[in-house]
Amino acid sequence: DEAREATIDILFDIYMISRANFFVGTLTSQIGRIAAGLKCAINFPPTKGSPPVALDFQNWRAVEGMGGGDGIPSPLTELWTQQPAQDHSLDTAPGSAPLPPVVAPEFEEVYRSITVVQNDCALPSVDVDTNSPEGADFAELLRQSAARFASELRQGKRALFRGTFGPYGKSQVCQESVGKEMYEKVGSYRCFFLPETTCEANIAAPESTTSSEAALEVLKSASDLDLLAVSTAFMLRFTEETKAELMKRDWIARVVDLPS
Repeated sequence: DEAREATIDILFDIYMISRANFFVGTLTSQIGRIAAGLKCAINFPPTKGSPPVALDFQNWRAVEGMGGGDGIPSPLTELWTQQPAQDHSLDTAPGSAPLPPVVAPEFEEVYRSITVVQNDCALPSVDVDTNSPEGADFAELLRQSAARFASELRQGKRALFRGTFGPYGKSQVCQESVGKEMYEKVGSYRCFFLPETTCEANIAAPESTTSSEAALEVLKSASDLDLLAVSTAFMLRFTEETKAELMKRDWIARVVDLPS
């Protein structure tokens, strides 16, 4: 299925780049910016010690304007820099599980709070359209969906992902993976990622209302950058099938065997 293969390829790019100690890219690349944000949120070496470098750093003002209205932060607050202070090398040790393995300690409270809110069925929910903006590539659709997700969380609402990420999730494989009825109801988010909530499965929420109130306060007080990074990490919790596809590509690419 060409659509699904193309989507998995993009997820693999994000997966591999986010594992790097040091990343050189462009600010206009949504894949690069997603990967840099994930590196910040998950338990890899601290981003401040190995910042991403932008080849088109001089365009940061234009890039800032492109996503500002959608809640996407300035690339400067994402710790991008114009040039590295020292040389770095890629760290792609074999055997690493597809991300997110462990949330970085400083983001654990935010991640737990998102989980509590998403699984409190008493809270209002809102649909996040993964097909918007129309005509966008998969990485941009992910980025925009994560920004809307973070915005809804800050307002005390559970987010439910709807749509097919444009043409990227429209596939027979996805229909068979999630089931035709579920596919027609919610789309293809669950073809690649774990369910964003347990409420639709009629599973009782494990947290009390008091816990949810505390979680909402945590999310409201989190910075825009932190909330977006952790929201993206929460979204990209891969299914076992997606993990298998990523690990297969990892083995084929054998980046670990490249000369350092």
